[in-house]
Amino acid sequence: MATTESPTRSETSTRLLVSAVTFALSYIAAVAMQEKLNLGGLAGLAVSVLPAAGFAFFVLEEVKLIRSLDELQRRIQLEALAIGFPLSMLVLMILGFLQRVDLLPHALSTIRDVWGVLPFSYFIGLFFARRRYLG
Repeated sequence: MATTESPTRSETSTRLLVSAVTFALSYIAAVAMQEKLNLGGLAGLAVSVLPAAGFAFFVLEEVKLIRSLDELQRRIQLEALAIGFPLSMLVLMILGFLQRVDLLPHALSTIRDVWGVLPFSYFIGLFFARRRYLG
């Protein structure tokens, strides 16, 4: 009878780190290509989708890692998302209203510049969830 061994926590964490680095490199490469090359048509589409593919790889590895966690750690992650998602919506709403009255700095005036601040909402949620469950 063949058995399949589940990956160790170390292997899963390493895969998550590799996927995060893959996403970061794909993002940096796409930005560099869009700034340096005159891309259009299919090439522009391919370069634009490159970071999304890297991020999808990261999300899949994150799901695998969360599935390997114990019940308490899963609950902490769920609460972090439950705090982080509405907090992200609040940040976007505030930025949108600031933009309406021309009080938003130019650096945050387009959606391509705003998404980078959204992971901080998750980390804020993770801070409060860990504080609640781990003391």
